Amino acid sequence: MHFKVCEICGLKAGRVFDQKRTFMAKFPLDEERCKKWVQVTGKEDLAYVPIEKLHGNKYICGKHFRPSDFKKKKTQLRRNAIPSLLITVKPLSEEILTGFPLHIFGKTIICTYPVIYAHN
Repeated sequence: MHFKVCEICGLKAGRVFDQKRTFMAKFPLDEERCKKWVQVTGKEDLAYVPIEKLHGNKYICGKHFRPSDFKKKKTQLRRNAIPSLLITVKPLSEEILTGFPLHIFGKTIICTYPVIYAHN
Protein backbone atom coordinates (compact mmCIF):
# COMPACT_ATOMS: atom_id res chain seq x y z
CA MET A 1 0.00 0.00 0.00
CA HIS A 2 1.22 3.50 -0.87
CA PHE A 3 1.25 5.96 2.02
CA LYS A 4 1.53 9.72 2.01
CA VAL A 5 3.96 10.80 4.72
CA CYS A 6 3.93 14.17 6.50
CA GLU A 7 7.33 15.84 6.12
CA ILE A 8 7.00 17.48 9.55
CA CYS A 9 5.74 14.76 11.91
CA GLY A 10 6.09 11.58 9.85
CA LEU A 11 2.38 10.73 10.02
CA LYS A 12 1.44 8.15 7.39
CA ALA A 13 -1.89 8.35 5.62
CA GLY A 14 -3.39 5.98 3.10
CA ARG A 15 -6.64 4.33 2.22
CA VAL A 16 -7.43 1.83 4.94
CA PHE A 17 -10.92 0.52 5.56
CA ASP A 18 -12.74 1.92 8.61
CA GLN A 19 -10.11 4.63 9.11
CA LYS A 20 -10.89 8.33 9.01
CA ARG A 21 -9.13 10.13 6.17
CA THR A 22 -6.25 12.38 7.17
CA PHE A 23 -5.90 15.67 5.32
CA MET A 24 -2.58 15.74 3.46
CA ALA A 25 -1.55 18.86 1.54
CA LYS A 26 0.80 18.71 -1.44
CA PHE A 27 3.67 21.17 -1.42
CA PRO A 28 2.56 24.23 -3.43
CA LEU A 29 3.95 25.18 -6.85
CA ASP A 30 4.10 28.85 -5.85
CA GLU A 31 7.83 29.45 -5.29
CA GLU A 32 7.68 31.75 -2.25
CA ARG A 33 5.02 29.70 -0.47
CA CYS A 34 6.81 26.43 -1.21
CA LYS A 35 10.06 27.91 0.13
CA LYS A 36 8.31 28.71 3.43
CA TRP A 37 6.93 25.16 3.63
CA VAL A 38 10.39 23.67 3.04
CA GLN A 39 11.82 26.05 5.63
CA VAL A 40 9.42 24.96 8.40
CA THR A 41 10.13 21.25 7.82
CA GLY A 42 13.73 21.76 8.91
CA LYS A 43 14.79 19.15 6.32
CA GLU A 44 17.77 20.43 4.34
CA ASP A 45 17.48 17.70 1.69
CA LEU A 46 14.11 19.15 0.59
CA ALA A 47 15.85 22.43 -0.33
CA TYR A 48 17.59 20.58 -3.19
CA VAL A 49 14.52 18.83 -4.62
CA PRO A 50 12.97 20.47 -7.70
CA ILE A 51 9.72 22.24 -6.86
CA GLU A 52 7.76 20.06 -9.30
CA LYS A 53 8.91 16.90 -7.45
CA LEU A 54 8.04 18.44 -4.08
CA HIS A 55 4.55 19.16 -5.39
CA GLY A 56 4.12 15.66 -6.77
CA ASN A 57 5.63 13.58 -3.98
CA LYS A 58 5.79 15.46 -0.65
CA TYR A 59 3.02 16.30 1.83
CA ILE A 60 2.26 18.06 5.11
CA CYS A 61 -0.67 16.85 7.20
CA GLY A 62 -3.56 19.02 8.35
CA LYS A 63 -2.41 19.03 11.99
CA HIS A 64 0.16 21.70 11.11
CA PHE A 65 -2.33 24.24 9.74
CA ARG A 66 -4.59 26.65 11.65
CA PRO A 67 -8.36 26.33 11.19
CA SER A 68 -8.26 29.72 9.42
CA ASP A 69 -5.85 28.26 6.81
CA PHE A 70 -8.67 26.08 5.44
CA LYS A 71 -11.50 27.04 3.09
CA LYS A 72 -15.11 26.66 4.30
CA LYS A 73 -15.48 22.92 3.68
CA LYS A 74 -12.12 22.18 5.39
CA THR A 75 -11.01 20.05 2.43
CA GLN A 76 -8.74 22.66 0.79
CA LEU A 77 -6.17 25.14 2.01
CA ARG A 78 -6.31 28.84 1.29
CA ARG A 79 -3.67 30.13 -1.15
CA ASN A 80 -1.62 31.79 1.60
CA ALA A 81 -1.58 28.86 4.07
CA ILE A 82 1.77 28.16 5.74
CA PRO A 83 2.23 25.28 8.22
CA SER A 84 2.59 26.85 11.68
CA LEU A 85 1.22 24.43 14.29
CA LEU A 86 3.04 21.64 16.14
CA ILE A 87 6.39 22.49 14.55
CA THR A 88 9.09 20.97 16.74
CA VAL A 89 12.21 21.41 14.58
CA LYS A 90 14.35 24.46 13.92
CA PRO A 91 13.48 26.03 10.54
CA LEU A 92 16.05 26.04 7.76
CA SER A 93 18.18 29.17 7.43
CA GLU A 94 17.88 31.58 4.51
CA GLU A 95 21.47 30.65 3.62
CA ILE A 96 20.48 27.02 2.99
CA LEU A 97 17.53 28.17 0.88
CA THR A 98 19.59 30.59 -1.25
CA GLY A 99 19.22 28.56 -4.47
CA PHE A 100 15.64 27.51 -3.90
CA PRO A 101 13.73 26.57 -5.97
CA LEU A 102 15.18 24.18 -8.50
CA HIS A 103 13.05 23.47 -11.58
CA ILE A 104 12.71 20.60 -14.01
CA PHE A 105 12.46 21.41 -17.72
CA GLY A 106 12.19 18.23 -19.73
CA LYS A 107 14.71 15.94 -18.05
CA THR A 108 17.10 18.76 -17.09
CA ILE A 109 17.24 20.26 -13.60
CA ILE A 110 17.70 24.03 -13.79
CA CYS A 111 19.65 25.73 -11.02
CA THR A 112 18.52 29.34 -10.37
CA TYR A 113 21.54 30.44 -8.35
CA PRO A 114 25.14 31.11 -9.50
CA VAL A 115 27.49 28.16 -9.48
CA ILE A 116 31.13 28.91 -8.70
CA TYR A 117 33.77 26.57 -10.06
CA ALA A 118 37.26 26.32 -8.59
CA HIS A 119 40.01 26.19 -11.23
CA ASN A 120 43.50 24.85 -10.57
